[in-house]
Amino acid sequence: MTDDERKLDKHYRDWRAAEARYAEVLAAFGGDRPPAKVRKQSALDLAKARNTADAARDKYFKRALK
Repeated sequence: MTDDERKLDKHYRDWRAAEARYAEVLAAFGGDRPPAKVRKQSALDLAKARNTADAARDKYFKRALK
């Protein structure tokens, strides 16, 4: 495996881990229905997890689509 392939693999694993973390935070936020009450911290945690997953996805595709 070349260095570029290792980096691409790492970016992919980072992205998938960030998506899994987002899924955990989303599940804690609520299920099929909205929560009865939304706390500011819950909204911030959800936004941060989504932002992290999006950034990791972008890093992966930036390298994969070279």
